[in-house]
Amino acid sequence: MRPLVYIACPYKIDKKLGVATSIELVHSILTMNMVPVAPLLFHFADLIHPRPEDEWYRADLDLLARCDVLYRVAGISEGVEREVAFAELRGIPVVESLSALEEVRTPQSSLLELLLRFVASEKGASYECVRAIFTQCGDLISTAEYVEIGRLLERDPVKLSMELSKERDV
Repeated sequence: MRPLVYIACPYKIDKKLGVATSIELVHSILTMNMVPVAPLLFHFADLIHPRPEDEWYRADLDLLARCDVLYRVAGISEGVEREVAFAELRGIPVVESLSALEEVRTPQSSLLELLLRFVASEKGASYECVRAIFTQCGDLISTAEYVEIGRLLERDPVKLSMELSKERDV
């Protein structure tokens, strides 16, 4: 599975900026083939169904406990400091830039990178080899990687992705 990235962003001082920053980071993190967890988007739920602030914080920490990395947005925030301390206590890496986030890899995504390098290095990369990789790591393969694998196998990447997904779902 792809890494879960918790976005810890200041909120109370400028709610509109905090939510907008979170939304921009959601896009950037998805582009990096990671899964963003943006608790500030609860802002919209709270507008319709207000809840006590401590209830939102408890939900945030429950989400954070399941994440692979915390992305800390710059700014002064008691809530962000609490989330960073929580992450550090649990050994969850804390990063402060997208370039630092690129360096954080789960063992599974590192394995995928090694396997894709192997396929790329083999002139006669076979469909069977790609199928074996997909069976183990299919959720981690990005669109760009499908395009590269399709090129290596001289196959249409969209059809390749559909074929492999069908086989996996069976």
